Amino acid sequence: MFNATPNYASLRHATRHIKGPEVKGKSMREFSPVIPIAELKPTLETGGKIEVECVEEPTRVSNQYQAVWKFYAVTENGGQQHRLLVVHGRDVKPRTIRTLTGLLSFAMDLGVSPISIPRYAGERAVWEPYKGAA
Repeated sequence: MFNATPNYASLRHATRHIKGPEVKGKSMREFSPVIPIAELKPTLETGGKIEVECVEEPTRVSNQYQAVWKFYAVTENGGQQHRLLVVHGRDVKPRTIRTLTGLLSFAMDLGVSPISIPRYAGERAVWEPYKGAA
C-alpha cells in the first residue's frame, strides 16, 4: 500500500520545459510526481508494481543489445492508482537503463519474476515481485 508521509519522495515534483505553447514569452512546465530509486523495493513490498517503458528500440551492438528503458512505480492509495516516475535520488533525471543485461540485473535485484521486456518504442511491461515461497 502506498504510504504518503510528509517527507515521502513522491511528493516532490520534477519539472521539465515543454517545447511549443508559450505563455507571455515563457515555455510551459509540466509537473510529474516522482519516486527515488531507493524507494522501489519498499513500494514493491507493500503491493506496488513497476512499469517498464521502452523509449528506444533495442539494437544489437557487438555481443549485446542496447536500448533505452525508463521506469514508473505504480501504487494504489485510497482506491486511486498513482504512477510515479523513477528518478535518481535527489537528482530529478529519470532512471534509465541502456543494456539488456543491465535491465535483467535491475529486475533480479528487485526480486521480480517473471521478467517481461518491452521491445518496441512505447511498449510497456508490468513487473511484480515473485509471489512464490517466502
